[in-house]
Parts: sequence; C-alpha cells; structure tokens
Amino acid sequence: MPSLRKMPSLRKQPTRPPAPEPVVIVKPGGKGRATPSRKDAEAARRSRPAAGGGDGKDGKRAARDERRRQASGYREAMMSGDVSRLPPRERAPERVLAREVVDGRRNFGPIFLLLLVLNFGTSVVSSVGIRLLFTYLLMLGLILFVLDAVLLARTVSLAVRKRYPQSTVPVKVYSVQRALLPGRFRMPRPRGPVAGWLPAQLRDRFRRR
Repeated sequence: MPSLRKMPSLRKQPTRPPAPEPVVIVKPGGKGRATPSRKDAEAARRSRPAAGGGDGKDGKRAARDERRRQASGYREAMMSGDVSRLPPRERAPERVLAREVVDGRRNFGPIFLLLLVLNFGTSVVSSVGIRLLFTYLLMLGLILFVLDAVLLARTVSLAVRKRYPQSTVPVKVYSVQRALLPGRFRMPRPRGPVAGWLPAQLRDRFRRR
C-alpha cells in the first residue's frame, strides 16, 4: 500500500487574487481614455482612409473648369459689350447708364492722356523750350481735365438719381475712369457710337487700322 506521504496533497491550493486593473485618472476636461502609444497611433493613421479621395479631386477639378469657363465668358462679354453676359457688378443698371452717358459725350480725358504721353516723350529732348512748352500744356490739360471730370460726375450722378432714386451704387469715380480712355480702349466695349473730338470718318479709319 503506497505511503500516504507520497500521495499528492488533496488539499485545495490557495488561488492568487487577480491583478488589479490599471486605474485611469481622468483629468478635468480630459478625453476620458488613455493616450495611445506612438506605434498604435501610426498604425491607426495608416489604416484610416485618406481624406479628399478621388471624388474630392474630381469636384475641385470641375469647379476650377467652371470658373475658367465663366471667366472666359466674362472676357468675351467685356469685348463685345453684351450686358446680359457681363459680370454681376458690370450688369448693374446704374453702371450701364453711366457708361451710356460717358460714351455719348466728348470727354477731355483722352486729350489729357495724349498730353501726358507727349510730355513724357519730350523728357529726352535736349531743347529746354520744348520741354517747358509741353510742361505748361500738361498743366493746362490737367486743370481742364479736373473741371471736365467734375462736370461729368455731376451729370452722371443726376442722371442715375433721376432714373434710380433709391440707388446706392457709386458711379462718379467709375465714370471718370472710363472717360479717361479713348473709346476703343474702354471696357466693357461701348454698345453704340462713341462721341469724340475727331470726325467720325477719321475715327473709323483709325479704328480699322
């Protein structure tokens, strides 16, 4: 009979208590979870789908193409003077009326611009008399241009106020800037004949050239 001392002990072995779970201390205003390690964060970033995939790129490309087509349409409308296709700012009825007033009168702006170019060209001339002459002409032209600009701004303002009493669109500076340029360089292009200081036949001949 085997010895009882050699038999395995039938007494119940004491069980070890489970390891306590780590306590996560939540700071006021914190996220409420443990901060992941750098390795886990990189793995999660790689597995995350890329933002702005093919659909985002296609949408941006379509929007860019649409803006390009719109800009091209605006440019063609500026060259042709078609009011229905102009940018919203140029389609304002107050600006359309201001352009009609400017294009329908003789403005001193183109003459002043010519005097300015001539005065710049005579700066290389050795003759002091010629330079003084064009300097005086430029000063006289500046005075006349200012007087003409004031008269034009008043005329345009009264015309806009009479037709659109509640309008707040500024047209004075806009009309003076347009009156400074010759008719063929004005944008949007004039829809009708432009009044000028030269005879119409002579102006048409220069325009064809």
